Amino acid sequence: METNRVSYSDIPSELLKELPVDDALKRLEFFETSECGLPKRSWGPIEVIAGPWIWEWKLIITIKIKNDRFIYLPQELAIGLNMRPIDILVIIYCACASLFWKEDPPKELMWGKIEWERYNKKRREEYERRPKLWAEKSFFRFCISYLEKKYDWPNEDFDVEFSHADGQLKIKAKDAIICCPAIGTFNGTLTVSARQLFRRLPKRFVSPTVFIQVFKRKDELIATIGGHAIPARWTENPASSKHAATEELIGIVPIPQNSEKLNQESKKALLALKQHPDETGLYCLQLAEWSLKHSLEDSDGRLTTTLEEMKGWKPSNVMKFLGTNLDTKELEDAVPWNKVKDNPAELADQILLTIHDKLTTQLSCYPRRS
Repeated sequence: METNRVSYSDIPSELLKELPVDDALKRLEFFETSECGLPKRSWGPIEVIAGPWIWEWKLIITIKIKNDRFIYLPQELAIGLNMRPIDILVIIYCACASLFWKEDPPKELMWGKIEWERYNKKRREEYERRPKLWAEKSFFRFCISYLEKKYDWPNEDFDVEFSHADGQLKIKAKDAIICCPAIGTFNGTLTVSARQLFRRLPKRFVSPTVFIQVFKRKDELIATIGGHAIPARWTENPASSKHAATEELIGIVPIPQNSEKLNQESKKALLALKQHPDETGLYCLQLAEWSLKHSLEDSDGRLTTTLEEMKGWKPSNVMKFLGTNLDTKELEDAVPWNKVKDNPAELADQILLTIHDKLTTQLSCYPRRS
């Protein structure tokens, strides 16, 4: 991965080794001293002071810029007693990323940026490999309640299995099999304990869909159902493949919103970028995902998370979100078409920037475009 001719191989190897924090700070040349006698270093308007605290260290990051539009508040961030120097640079870069929307950060913070991008790339690749699907909330809650009442699970635990085929989530418990509408990539069988499932799931889900995924956390396999973690087992279906899954979805009714201008143009752009448009999802979100992987960056991970969550929204709600001014509540073009012209990569970037800009009005401390 390269950023302006600086690559991961340019990062000094001594910055990649875990050290006690005071040694790591010396490697990063925290040779100045604050008024309180603590290690300090500055990069232009960025001042960073480090100091020990109870069972941890703290970084106090101050951006000393006079600006009529923004007030930069000092940030106090906790770090461990042992850290890799490069991870400290990542933390400082992410705290100040809004300063570098149009220009490169200083050399050391550029190393932090490269390490952050590398980490996010690995995290996205791991996330894309996870089995995951989105189930219809009300129907899913009905299915779980039905099984909860049917069996005496407090006295006798048993396995509950989840599998997916033909747009349906199949839930199997003992002699009962019930189905719930769902979409996603679930090419195998998820097995959890009935006791764990019924005790951990809430009576009501907040989101319009229930997001289910399976991943490894340290040495334990975990399933999250509606955001609630449950120990799990996963059995891959050896007969499943991406090609077979695609063939199964041919009969699904196309999404009506994909006939709108933004999605039709997004479909053309995906083809121009040599991507395969998936008619079971909104083309505009697929194009935004391309931008996130190949063009624009996600400074703190929240843009990636939001884009994944939007895939589980109703398509009509996604289009309403993109095409509504959140301040005035009036309809507007989702992207500035005068900037897009016939450039497919520019359209991808503008869709992602629209999502980014809307997050700035919804999330506190979310980095804004300069």
